[in-house]
Amino acid sequence: MQLLRINNKFAILSAYDDWPYPCHRPLLLFLFTVRNMSAPARISRTMRSLRQRQRFWKSKGKTLRLLDFLLVLLIFFVLIAIILRFQNTSSAQAVITGRATIIDGDTVRIAGKRIRLKGIDAPEIKQLCRLDQSSVQCGHQSRTALADKIGSAAIRCEISGTDKYERALGTCFLGTVDLNKWMVEQGWAVSYGAYQTEEQEARKNRRGIWASTFEAPRNWRRQHERRS
Repeated sequence: MQLLRINNKFAILSAYDDWPYPCHRPLLLFLFTVRNMSAPARISRTMRSLRQRQRFWKSKGKTLRLLDFLLVLLIFFVLIAIILRFQNTSSAQAVITGRATIIDGDTVRIAGKRIRLKGIDAPEIKQLCRLDQSSVQCGHQSRTALADKIGSAAIRCEISGTDKYERALGTCFLGTVDLNKWMVEQGWAVSYGAYQTEEQEARKNRRGIWASTFEAPRNWRRQHERRS
């Protein structure tokens, strides 16, 4: 049996020596050559197909980039709308308005919600102060001063958090009057992180509890909590 080597492959030329047709050898050689040429042809067709796809996606590239940009823009505006709506809802929930029940000099109740006046500290309701060798109920006096100031009017409280007792912390207004600030100015509460200038003025002019000797409300609470 004879083998013909073409492109590192072997064609069997003598397998059909008994074949009656004399042209069988050239025919086998032709078929083998065509078969070996088909692989480059397939590669060429594949490369043409890839180039066509590349041209297609290149022509579509600008359109796809524009669509991507519009999608990102749409998502951005949707997120902005959600954030603004959440902020508006939070702002609406952070303002409580109505007639107040005065608990003490720094706590009120509006519509069942206890609100602690932020940045001030008034004497506790049972706290006593010393004035002219006598005990005075400065806790009651502080509450009375706030109640008399508000009267039967509605107030507005802007809530900005909660304290450790889960009370709302807020700044309350009677019209345009900042009640937190007013209590410190009149000497019926001390500064508790804010209104230091107002406290200095009240102390200098011996207003409210500054006309007496008293224990800082926070210290009074600490002592009486230990006893109880």
